[in-house]
Amino acid sequence: MKKYLNKALLLKEWKSIWWMMIPIFIFSSRINFMRLSIESMKTYQTGSYLSRESFYFSITAIVLIVILIIAALLICMDRKTNGYEILSQMPYSKTEIIAAKWFVGVIVMAIPLIIDFIVVTYLYCSNKELITTRSVFCFGYIWQYYIIAILSCVSTLTVFMFIQCITNNEFFGGVLGICFIMLPQSIGSFIGRFAAVEDTVIHYFSERFLLSSALIIILIASFLFLLLQSFRSIRLEEDIIMISKKLEFIFKCTVSISVGITSSSIVLRLLRIYTARSIIFFILCLVFIMTAYYVYNLVDRIIKLSKF
Repeated sequence: MKKYLNKALLLKEWKSIWWMMIPIFIFSSRINFMRLSIESMKTYQTGSYLSRESFYFSITAIVLIVILIIAALLICMDRKTNGYEILSQMPYSKTEIIAAKWFVGVIVMAIPLIIDFIVVTYLYCSNKELITTRSVFCFGYIWQYYIIAILSCVSTLTVFMFIQCITNNEFFGGVLGICFIMLPQSIGSFIGRFAAVEDTVIHYFSERFLLSSALIIILIASFLFLLLQSFRSIRLEEDIIMISKKLEFIFKCTVSISVGITSSSIVLRLLRIYTARSIIFFILCLVFIMTAYYVYNLVDRIIKLSKF
């Protein structure tokens, strides 16, 4: 990996998005929760304020939006400023360019979480006797939480960067990225008849640290490979991605299915229909998938025509 990381490119990307560490830290921090839990245990003689469930990780909507913005800045900023055209005239390979963007994005997300981990660890060690006496809680829950948090954020960033790279439009790519991320949750909601399945899924994977870590690492590796391959197919001087018709069709179908299932799940929730029969969900999914495919082709055509 070291041979693909160019210091000049790393510095360029770092200067453009380092400030995104601030919202990541603010909206993902567990310091205040840990501090208040300890104060409550000191104030009240009964009750447990820390448990395994207190450190189950799930990405909040705000953090998801922040990661989406980071991905858009990394991929789309050079499009807006003709940066790719300039980079194409310099002695940098496409692999070096995209590797620098991805690596800096990972660092920007990891640093706030590591700082948060250090402070939470200090609070735990300073009050270890009180916490272990009043709660069924151990230090292992903390470090496992932060490893899963970092891996989850990195996987989300990698997926968003890949989709931004493919779509050539930050807004369109953002919508598709969120649909991709929400797809497993939407399928799980359908299987669980739209009732409390999210907590079950989070509980299942949080209790199986090694399994969930391995699955996330495989996800990161898969989408990082797709990101590298898709970026290599871009003509930097023209910012046009060269992709085969078969791969484009597969991507369109995958996007349509993701958008269709996610949209169906959201509509049923908004209508407060939590016990819908499978046939109703299936028909709704079919309608949304067909609509999504049509809209995708329409938007894709508009984006391509706007370049001329």
